[in-house]
Amino acid sequence: MPAEETFEEIAADEKLWEEQFAATSDEKLAALVASVEAEIEAGQTLPMFDERGKFH
Repeated sequence: MPAEETFEEIAADEKLWEEQFAATSDEKLAALVASVEAEIEAGQTLPMFDERGKFH
């Protein structure tokens, strides 16, 4: 955890994220999934991890 973030700030951010996620319609989530899948299929993404499993 970065030194500049407190547990309270992280908890507040998590609460906000959960509220926003819960308010998102299934249709919007499905559109997001389709968009991500299209980017992956088109080769427009980069791996998060190297061949050893380390984060880039």
